[in-house]
Amino acid sequence: MVMTGFLKWAPWCLVATCACGPVGPGGTSSSSSSSSSSGSAGITFTFGEAEPVGPDDPSTAGGLAVAVHPTSGEVNVLYFVQLTSTQTCTTNLNTQQIPESDLRLARGNAANGFTQSSVDHPRSADGVAATFDAAGNLVVVYTGGMNGSGICSASDLVQAVLSGTGAPAITTLAPDGNTGATCRSIQNACNRGDVVGRFPRVAFLSDGTRVVSTQDTHYGFSEQSDRRGADLEVMVGGAMETVDESSGAGYGGWLFLADGLPAVVHSHIADQTFTSGPTQKGVWLARRDAAGVWTSVLVDGTVVTEDPLSAAWHPQKGYALAWQDPVGNDLVIATSADGTAWTNEVVDSLGRVGAYPSLAFSHDTLVVAYYVCNGPTDTGGNCVPAKDGVRFAWKAEDGWHFKMIYNNEEALGGTDVKVALDGAGNPVVAFKSQGTRRVMVVTGSGS
Repeated sequence: MVMTGFLKWAPWCLVATCACGPVGPGGTSSSSSSSSSSGSAGITFTFGEAEPVGPDDPSTAGGLAVAVHPTSGEVNVLYFVQLTSTQTCTTNLNTQQIPESDLRLARGNAANGFTQSSVDHPRSADGVAATFDAAGNLVVVYTGGMNGSGICSASDLVQAVLSGTGAPAITTLAPDGNTGATCRSIQNACNRGDVVGRFPRVAFLSDGTRVVSTQDTHYGFSEQSDRRGADLEVMVGGAMETVDESSGAGYGGWLFLADGLPAVVHSHIADQTFTSGPTQKGVWLARRDAAGVWTSVLVDGTVVTEDPLSAAWHPQKGYALAWQDPVGNDLVIATSADGTAWTNEVVDSLGRVGAYPSLAFSHDTLVVAYYVCNGPTDTGGNCVPAKDGVRFAWKAEDGWHFKMIYNNEEALGGTDVKVALDGAGNPVVAFKSQGTRRVMVVTGSGS
């Protein structure tokens, strides 16, 4: 890693590029003294009111996914609902009753409302992602199937394809993450176990090849060999490739395409010792070249997080990665022209902010939506209903600009934030409102 700058709130300035004072709305940033919601140079974003996608009470687990049909503009939101019914789970360790889950799909738009349907009944809510293929079919990947041999939760990587209003076509992409190739881990641990499917992401190459990234946690229950020894796996077409089996890899994994080729940002949560390859904890970027060879670069070795990461790429502006700093609870965005030399910037430090970041390039402008928990004067880690919600930020020519797009002053709201773009490049933001216990959608436009 080559770090060319790190900009953060500080009570004093040690270097010329230091940003003194809080950064974010009403504060200062490295590239702008403006914090208004409309840029004086470049693009301005406006948003409508947040609308619920239905009456469902979403599960707090499992996240959500949003995809917008490129021609019709139909918004598709995937999320989990925990049912009141239970089922029996038997593993090598014990037998117990666990709640059943339902993977729901809401289709429509904020203006005309949404219709809801059930996609599948996975054993647990552990992750979901969605996109459209070239034929206009909605492709959903998620953690599904039966429980693993050592854990009472869904343990397979599953795909559901929805064409029009027909029933979903469900297939198991992988019952485990085992490739057969010898790995560096002790006792070849990366080829053991039957739990895969966490942090799923999906994309399609220009030739129609499906690419899916996921985390393989082996047997799923051991702290050392499973959680701290997890692997990052990527399925290209029908072949599973072990991208990183070094040190608790694959946390918060976010697959995206850079110059038409697969790339994944993810977090290592532990240090391991091997003769070659990634070994250090931190945020890593793995990239696959045209010959099918994966290489990894350390973006930030100071960050150890299991929380969601996000990434985007632009042909002229390069790479952007986002995460919440686990120590300062700030929103951090790392940028790079070539994916090798990185500059980190604290974009927002006004309170406990930056959880569930979601990046995109909308109208050639870097945008990010994220959860705001409280304000700069609030002490402790408690979120404040009058101040929490979803904030949207974009980087105009004169710096970062901010807009609060959701706040329910009487209740908490704004987790599992996701941004998708419509066919015109306008942002659609979906998230869970904890207070109202609904999945919400806000539609924006740039001009």
